[in-house]
Order: sequence, then structure tokens, then C-alpha cells
Amino acid sequence: MTLSNDFNGGIIGKRRTGKTDDPYKLITITLPVINSKTVLPEIPNRLEKVKVTGVSYPLYEIEDGELNDNFYRVDYAEGVVFFNAIHNNSNLTFTFLGEGQHFLPASSVWVTDNNGDIQTATEKLERIDADILAQKQRVDQQIQSTPQPSEIVDARVDRNGVVFPTVKGRVDAEQKKIDDALQAKDGTNYTSLKSRMDKVDDRTGDTSLLSVGTNLTAAANLLKNSIGDTTQLDKGNDLTEGVNINSTDIDTLKSDLGVAQGNITSLTTQANGISKKISYKEKQTELLSLFYDKLRSKQLVTIACQGDSLTYGYDVVSSDIRPADSSLTDDGTAHLATRASISYPEALQDYFNTVYGHDVVSIKNRGYSGDWVSRGLVHWNINPNANLHVISYGVNDSRNTNCPYMGDVVEFIKQYRILIERVLDWNSAIVLLLPLKSKTNRSDYEVKTDVFAEAARQLGKEYGIPVVDGEQLLNGYSAKFWSDGTHLNGLGYKAFAGRLFGAFIGDGVMNPYHIIDNSTVLANYQNYSFILKGTSAIVSSDGYPTPDSETAGAGYAVYMPDNTAEVYFGFYADKEDMIVIPSMYTSTKGRNVTVELDFGNEQAQNTIDYVEFDQNRIFTTEASKAVINTTDFGTNNIFWENDIRNGNIPYVHITSRGWHVIKVSHDMTNAGESLTLHGLYFKHYSNVFTQTGVYIGHTSYDFNDTTTILQSRVKWIPLLKQLGLFNASTTFYEYPLINIEVNNYGRSYDVYELQLYRGNDPAFLKFGGMVSRTTWSTANSRIITDITFDTTTDELIITWGGETNRAASYFFKVAGAGGNVKIYQPSTTIPAPIKGAVYFDANTNKLKKSVDGTTWVDFISNSNTFTVATLINGWNVYVSQSGDVYYYPAYMLDELGFVHIRGHMAGGTNNRAFTLPVGMRPKFVLYYSIVCGTNTVGSVTIKPDGGVFVNVSDNSFVSLCNIPAFLAEQ
Repeated sequence: MTLSNDFNGGIIGKRRTGKTDDPYKLITITLPVINSKTVLPEIPNRLEKVKVTGVSYPLYEIEDGELNDNFYRVDYAEGVVFFNAIHNNSNLTFTFLGEGQHFLPASSVWVTDNNGDIQTATEKLERIDADILAQKQRVDQQIQSTPQPSEIVDARVDRNGVVFPTVKGRVDAEQKKIDDALQAKDGTNYTSLKSRMDKVDDRTGDTSLLSVGTNLTAAANLLKNSIGDTTQLDKGNDLTEGVNINSTDIDTLKSDLGVAQGNITSLTTQANGISKKISYKEKQTELLSLFYDKLRSKQLVTIACQGDSLTYGYDVVSSDIRPADSSLTDDGTAHLATRASISYPEALQDYFNTVYGHDVVSIKNRGYSGDWVSRGLVHWNINPNANLHVISYGVNDSRNTNCPYMGDVVEFIKQYRILIERVLDWNSAIVLLLPLKSKTNRSDYEVKTDVFAEAARQLGKEYGIPVVDGEQLLNGYSAKFWSDGTHLNGLGYKAFAGRLFGAFIGDGVMNPYHIIDNSTVLANYQNYSFILKGTSAIVSSDGYPTPDSETAGAGYAVYMPDNTAEVYFGFYADKEDMIVIPSMYTSTKGRNVTVELDFGNEQAQNTIDYVEFDQNRIFTTEASKAVINTTDFGTNNIFWENDIRNGNIPYVHITSRGWHVIKVSHDMTNAGESLTLHGLYFKHYSNVFTQTGVYIGHTSYDFNDTTTILQSRVKWIPLLKQLGLFNASTTFYEYPLINIEVNNYGRSYDVYELQLYRGNDPAFLKFGGMVSRTTWSTANSRIITDITFDTTTDELIITWGGETNRAASYFFKVAGAGGNVKIYQPSTTIPAPIKGAVYFDANTNKLKKSVDGTTWVDFISNSNTFTVATLINGWNVYVSQSGDVYYYPAYMLDELGFVHIRGHMAGGTNNRAFTLPVGMRPKFVLYYSIVCGTNTVGSVTIKPDGGVFVNVSDNSFVSLCNIPAFLAEQ
């Protein structure tokens, strides 16, 4: 350290310079907090800041404002750290770079002596020094007055007659002379005099340059003789005259040393830069974690949205524009551009209020139209005291001719670093929002914007800052969301904010919940990607078909007792065209459950993998809301994937990847009405509506439902996918005939014919009417009176007649592809065989089929018999108290390789009930709902080892008859 020449009231500062030869000192020390402050042992460096740890939550330095429990302030002039009083008497750990200390003159410091009398430190130190000196003199006198052997006395006298008090004193003096002789002028220490002279010889390269007396030996001898007395160096010629080193070599050596010093300085600078970057990265991690912690616990947080016209809400074209914002920027600049009906920060504020409630999140709009990063630094130069900054720049930096570094991506990065570090110094976390590219034909501009956007993405990695791709949020959206091809309108800003909000649910951008095909979002305590609102609550029950993750035998779900209950899910879809399938239960019929995507904002248009069937470029926009009537819930009042696949039930189809929000709510208000939401299941469109050759629809899932249904609608593209058809554009004569079969449940089975070609509007459609009927009863049946096509919605409309209040199912099949089946009336007279025909033989009470068109064979061979299962773990065959006979638990493998299970049992434990034999086992785990007890729901799991496991709350009665047939795979 160097001693400062500046005096301040007698105080002297002894400070390090911070250079390589006098670096600051890294200090980590644990000190107590007394009277809300701690005095550091050295003055801390202001640039590198003081870091404080030692409590269970992060502490942050502020320059001004109230000192809350997680803030502290540092006086860098005096080295004092101030805290909230809550930290008094706590031991905290301080890490900083020490620059040095302040020293007070001893004459200004008072102390007390042993008697308690006050005196200055100078007086006391002088007295102590006098005592020490007197004691030393007494010891020396004792040694000198004690007789010693003559050899000891002689050893204390050197050749010049100087007498040393002790032998050690003389040895130490001689050793110092030798050490001085072995140290070169540049500070190099040599191990021997010879090595030092050899080095001199090497540097000269010419021993003739050494001339003391006659040669080098004379110079060495003179040096040896001079060890005891350096004044001997003046005898004859001075040693510096005798050793004449080549000046050119010395200059070269100095140059090399200068280069080395420069390299060291450069490396030090780089090391300091890396250390600084790591410090900022750590701070970003702490601040972002703190933001989400406060948000999820619904503490007040402030979000500052900073950027250019996208943030400001620029719109000069739309009919509903507003005047320029009347507020000023921090430097007093007025806004000049008009605004859209709503900006994205305003829309984001509305969504936060809707989901988290008012007075939880406050959003500040720090956008200015036309801004680039360096101008944003000027416009917004006052700390807004925000917990989070959402920053978006890049468009004007890349292409605005007013920007002083337009198109210079390196300068853009430098300016962005300055902004990032300033915001982090303000103790605000950051999320970087990449800019939107223009939709006008300016490819040269948009390449630049894309490069600048990717540079911002890399900056995010550099500082550990999450990045949201703004372009992806609106990818695929219609042009009607834009006001001028570069800026959005109110509709666009709302949609943009609705998508962005998905990043603020659960862990959000810190740990996105990624959705792919077959992903599930369960409503349990292990999953935090959802928010409960109103009366909704997580509950457990042994009847829920979800994992018993916390309580053995009981799954978790969200219980929603009234219409104030809502659940919001936030996630990141990694694939387009995902179908949202809510798994839910209700005992109430006739009520509506709403599944809403992105706050109901209009979606992006369908992607190419979805519209591949439509060669006439009929782009449709999928609904953002599906209202599902609880009457359409399937077996046991549970809504599953099959209810969407097999029926004409509305669903949410997410057309674009990226951040999304799903809300589930209902309209039940009466006592006893409720909805139980198990979670969400996501499947790609192609896997929900796979090609099966049959499209199945229902007028109602409830056999006893008497609601009058006059029309049913069938979506065109799902129908094509199910039937495995392409959409012919001109060759309608190649389009196959379609059969529509209507099952009137025990009354009749009717077959209709339809020729349909969806080409240029209007659609070509010929309805051939009923072509065959199989009757089992004289009672009236539901019939099709007409089929039309709605070109606006791309839907077939089935118009019903006859018994329109009777439940029925209908099946679309391609004629000649498993759909053109001739069904005969039950008869004792054997009809003529027709290939593919089926009839019921009343003589043998067996269903017959003709495979070759020449003979009849049993539709199900006699070999397809059920095998009674061997029950274990206390399970027995169910015996009815009324005397009714029930099937024994049994299984069967049919001709097509499917396993069938039926029967009823009782009395066992929730464990393996029986085991299927090899050849009748699934490859993966199968999970189904079953009926048990008195109208309660249980579950059965069939595992690859053949184990059939039952989980029920009431074992007095368990039915296996509603387990669907499954493919035997091993």
C-alpha cells in the first residue's frame, strides 16, 4: 500500500492503487451487526461492490430508499454497511475488495492506564517503548559483564574492530552483507556469487567489456574482498565502470519486460471482466428467483416493460387509435406517436389482475417509439424500483437511419451490456423479449433484425437472462393483428400479451413446463405450473384416477365447488396442433365446462401439417374456447380422450407452439354441484383423430337421454383423417361412396349412402338416403332426413327425423373398405352368401359371416371361449343377495388378437386380483376406470407381466365388464 499525502483533520489514508503491483485485497470476513450497522476492517472498492450473506434469503444493496429486511446500504467512503434493525446482533459474512484503511494520529486517540487515568496513545506508546529499551539495555549489560571464553569474545569482533554484543549479532550482520551481494539491481536473488557473475557474463556476450584492473578475475577478486566493507568498491576503478554491459541488450530486455507487463495487464483486465460478468450472472439468478417467489406468494411486485414502439404500443393507422401518451420519459422527452387501443404492457396488466388479483402486480410502460438501446439509456435513466424488467430492443438498432450505430451489431451488443448491467445494479431481474420482424417485403431489413435478435439471445446466455422469442408469440397469426406490417393493432397487442403471460405462471421462464405429444399436467402439489383461483382447491381421494403421490391409495385433483372456481395452466408447447383433453368428473348433468386458451384471444391459423388435406387453401382459425356440456361426459360421468375422438364434442386445438395459458371453469351454482379436474392431457391432432376407417358420433352418451336433437355436425377434416381420405380438388368422380350407419339401440340398424366432394364452393354433395334397415322392434327410430354441407365452417350437417328424442350412434365408413356390409334380418332361412355379408342364424343362434362369397362361417369361432380367472389376495366371485347370477371373472383372446375381460368379484384388497397368461398381455401399462360398490368409481391397472391390479374404495362389488378390449402384444 501507498501512504496518501492528503491529510484530513490529522487522518492519513493508506490505500492500495489497484494495479498489478499493488492489487486490492479480497476479504471475506464474518462480523456482527450492532446498532443496524457494521464497520468493515478496510475501505471497500465501490466498483466491485460489497456482497453480504448469512441469512436464509438473498440480500441486495441499494443506494437510497427504505432499508427493508432484504436490503442494505454501503458508505464506501468510511467502510460502513447499514441494515434494517431486524439484523441487529446477527453475524453476517461480508465479501469485498479492500482498498486500504484510514489512520488516526496516536496523539488524537485516548486510552487509560492501569490506574484508569486517561492519557493519549502517544504517551502510552512512548512509555512502553522506554520500558522495552531499558529492559534490552539491562540484558545486554548482563551479557557483556558475564565472563566468556576467549574464542567467543574474538568471534564477536570483526576484521574492522567492530564489537558485536553477541556472536549471533555478528553472524547476522555478515549474512546480510552476503544477501545484499547476491541480490541484483533489478531485485533478482542469486544462490551464489558465481551464478550472479555468470549471468553478467551471459548478458555482455563479450568478456572484454569487463575491465577492472586487467580481467574478469581481478574484478571478481575485488568484489570478494569488498564483501565486508562496501566502501572498498571505490578502490581502483568503480565496479560499474569495470562491468560495462552492452546497452543494446539492456534496451531489448527492457522492451521484453514492457511487453510482458502489457500482457499481464491485459490478462488482469480480462480476469476482472470475467469476474464482473459472473457477479452479474449470479445477481440475475438471485433477483429473478426473488421476483417469482414474491409473485407466487402474491406479494406486491413491479414490472417495467422497456423498449421501442412495440412496448409503447405504436399505431397510426387503426380506427381506434389513441392520442400520444401524455407522460414524459425520465429525461423529460415527450411522446409524439399515437397509440393503439391498448398496448401490450396494459393488456398484460389486465391479465395479471384477472389471474392474481388487483394490487399484486404493477406494470410500468417504459417504451418510446423509435428507440434504440443507447437512446433508451438516455430516455429511461432513473431507477423505477422494479422487481423485473422486460426489455425489447433491436429493430431500430438494426435499420433506423437515425441510430448512430445502425446495423453495427457489435456496438448494439456493447450498448445492451451497459443497459443490462445498469438494470441489475438497480436490483431488478431481467427478461429479454426478442423483437418482431416486419411483415412487409423488406428482406434486407428483416435479415438484420434477425441477426440482432439472435445477438440479444446470446446476451441472455452471457448474463443468465431468460429470453422470450417475440416473433414466435405471433407466428402464424393473420395480418389483421397488424396495423401497418411493422406494428400491431389493439387486437395484436392483446394476443401478444396473452401469449407472453404464460411465462408468468408457476416457475415460468425459470423452468418452462414443456408440452409435447402425450404430455400431462396433473393438478397436484408436485406440479406448480398452474394457479388456483376462487374456491378451487387441491384435494385427495381414493376415487381419483391420478397417482397416489403423497397418500397411498389416494390421488389428487382440483375440486371446483362453484362457478367462482377457476384453474389457470401455463406451459410451453414444443409442437403445433396439440389437442387439449381435460380429464374431469361431475355428477351434474346439463351444466357447462369451459376450456379457454390464451384469454380467449383469436389463435394463429392452422399450420401446414393440419391443412394438408385441403388443396383449395381453406385456412381456418381454431376456436380459443370450448364449452363442453356435462351431459356429454362419457362412462361414469368422466370426460376422457374418447369423448372427443368419438363424438362431436367441442375441444381446444392449439395451432401454434410457444407460451400458452389454459383456463378451466364451469357454471355450476346450486348446492351439491361441482367439478373435479384431474388435469390436462395433450395429444397431437394426428394422434387423436387417427385413421381408423370409421368415424363415430353420438347424439348423446346417455342411453336414457330424451333430449330432442334435430341436428348433428361433423367437421370435414377430422372426418377425412378418420376415413383415411384425401381431399380431391377436381377428380370428384374418384371420390369414394360413404356409408352412414345409424344404431338405434335395439330398435333398428340403418344404412345410408352419401357422395361428397369438397372442392370449389359450393360443395358437391349427393345424399342417397337409406339403402338398408335391420329392424329389431316395431317402435319408432331416429332417421336421417337430409345431409347438407356448411361451407362457412367446413362441416357436414345431419338433419334428424323420426324419434328425435331418442339417443343413437352413427358411423361413417368408406363403402367397400369395411363399411359396405350387407346385414340380413334374423332368419331361419339361410340366405345366399355374399362376400362381406353378415346374418344371424336363428336355427343355431349364431352370427354368421361370408368371407369368400360362397360359404357361411361362424362370425366368432367356437375357440373364442372365456377362461375363468384364478383370483388371489382375498378376491372371490361376486354372489348376489337377490339370487341373480353374475359372470365369473374371466378373460378371452378373440380371432383378431384382442383380449376381453368380464365378470364380477368382491372382498379382496387393493392389490393384484389375478394374472393374465402369456400371449394375452399388453406391452405397456393400461389404466381404466371401473364401477364398484354403490355407484362409485374405482380403477384397474393391467401391467405387462399380466397382473390385473384393482384399486377401489368399496370392495363389496367390483365389475370388470366395462374394461375395453385391448391388443395382446406379449
